[in-house]
Amino acid sequence: MTHLFLKPGVRLHGLSPEMVMAVGVVVGAYEEAGAVECVVTVGMEGSHATSPPSRHYTGDALDFRLHNVDAGARENLVNAVKAHLGGEQSDFTVLWESKGTDNEHLHVQFSPSRPY
Repeated sequence: MTHLFLKPGVRLHGLSPEMVMAVGVVVGAYEEAGAVECVVTVGMEGSHATSPPSRHYTGDALDFRLHNVDAGARENLVNAVKAHLGGEQSDFTVLWESKGTDNEHLHVQFSPSRPY
């Protein structure tokens, strides 16, 4: 069973309902990848891109630690999250950021292409 943890200092107040649902999908993908922990490393706190404005500030993005996942399983994990959140036509963007660095992480954001 994979357990969800928050890195100390992570702020989730104001997280969108879509991102709450996405967390469950991400935890499931970590479990499929054999990871014991799924760690949210960034929520609404911190400094992020301002142009375009970061979705972290609106509660529509989270970052998840990847270096605790076996290197050979990371690509499958990222692809599983993308697929489970709707694939290429999804309202979610899933990015494998800072690949190969100490800051390597999974970025998941709700970014609808059309208004609801």
